[in-house]
Amino acid sequence: MQKIILSGNLGKDAELNKLESGRNCVRFNVAVNSSKGKGEEKQTLTQWYGVSYFVNSEAILQYLKKGAKVVVCGSLDLDVFTSEKSKQVFVNANVLATDVEIVGFVPSENAQELPAGATPDDMPF
Repeated sequence: MQKIILSGNLGKDAELNKLESGRNCVRFNVAVNSSKGKGEEKQTLTQWYGVSYFVNSEAILQYLKKGAKVVVCGSLDLDVFTSEKSKQVFVNANVLATDVEIVGFVPSENAQELPAGATPDDMPF
């Protein structure tokens, strides 16, 4: 079994891709910060993950805005390729999300307000 859980912030607004099958794929990038070292040598490292989330509704797009804090669960798909020009090897980490929870909202003029006491689990997607 493979499972990854990420907690981070969106680097830009999510984008919707409509697949030939008719399904919607919401794509976004998540920045995950971690620390390395101790004391004065402590460094904050940022790793970026691409996320693909297959959904029935487009409503989630109004909440997945740049800066929004999310928790993503899914499986990790690594794409390894070599640049033809430089012959350098690159690895793209992409998460195939099974669950996306928005834990920190960024105000948007199109976003619907949640009713008092509602949680992100009550959202229409």
